[in-house]
Amino acid sequence: RIKNQYQISFNERTDIEEVTDDNQIQCLKAHFITIDQIQQRNIGDMIDVIGVVLSHGPVSPVNLPKGSRSRRPLTIIDSSNHTIELTLWGDHAEQDPGYKHHPIIACGGCRIGEWSGKSLSTSFNSQVHINPDIPETEALASWYANSYDQTNVTKLTNSTVQTRYLQAVDAFSETLLQPGTPNDKPQRSSVEGSVIYIRPDKPYYLACPDDKCNKKVTPSGGEFSCLGCGKPTTDPTAKYILSVKLADQTGTIWASVYGKEGENLLKISANQLRQMQ
Repeated sequence: RIKNQYQISFNERTDIEEVTDDNQIQCLKAHFITIDQIQQRNIGDMIDVIGVVLSHGPVSPVNLPKGSRSRRPLTIIDSSNHTIELTLWGDHAEQDPGYKHHPIIACGGCRIGEWSGKSLSTSFNSQVHINPDIPETEALASWYANSYDQTNVTKLTNSTVQTRYLQAVDAFSETLLQPGTPNDKPQRSSVEGSVIYIRPDKPYYLACPDDKCNKKVTPSGGEFSCLGCGKPTTDPTAKYILSVKLADQTGTIWASVYGKEGENLLKISANQLRQMQ
């Protein structure tokens, strides 16, 4: 984003010649907001933010429809004592200017996202500067050295980058399609995304009421017969078997949600849903 009154455009007839920098032009012109103010902003808004890097994750490749890109998660904090996760993409992600030393990072043109609360990510047009020579850098460095209170921090993203080693949806899909992977051998991974659709048909199955069994039951002469223990019952219990579509910024994937996880998702039990239908 450029918020200046004028801009310069280049074409094929433009000559560019390197000259010595006289340091008269400010390296970064931004309209920073504090991290706590992000709570009042909308998902998708583009903002400028500056903060101290509290922690950082490893660089990981993400398979996107237009090719692979690098991604690195950071957790940043500012003088509002609020933290948020900032995901760097592409060249910004591959550089490590010494994040373990908690530098000041300024990002112009970050997009607000919704991941475990609110989060930020860079785009192709984002500007990322480490320890930029601006007054905000000196003020934040002084605050972090003298006033930072780690016992009174508010998190806008409800996780930390130390525990986030998740595959992107598109990358996980590619893993499932790798040749040579036996279909009958479970593949374990962690994926996180937003639930964008739940199939309404057959959201649950009728199961044996015996907690030690829980197998599916089938109608049998006015009763139900358990396919596991073989016991008859007139009062089967409903168990969730939801088919949901997950999405993140890389793509979508179908997943199955069972039992208690289904109750956590829909906030009602499968028996309650059965009675409503």
